[in-house]
Amino acid sequence: MIRDCMYIELKTGYSDDGPAWIGCVKTSKTRKTIYFNDHAFQKSIGSYSNYIDIENGDEYWISGLKKGESCRKIYLRWSKSKTASRSSESIIC
Repeated sequence: MIRDCMYIELKTGYSDDGPAWIGCVKTSKTRKTIYFNDHAFQKSIGSYSNYIDIENGDEYWISGLKKGESCRKIYLRWSKSKTASRSSESIIC
């Protein structure tokens, strides 16, 4: 298992405003399966998603962290300046 910090965003039922997390994940060597928050995600090909939750079929966008605040544009700056008033977005490591 490989540990890495990644950006995870729920796409099922949302456009680009779904719940999002930045957290430490475990991945298989091939990165076809990602484990995060007691869920397993399998690599898939979708128009707005790249992983599917194995248990319930929800679609997610999972990617590595970007330089220059491009994960949800200013997410990290926003989370540091505000209290945790939006429970749908969080940093988990």
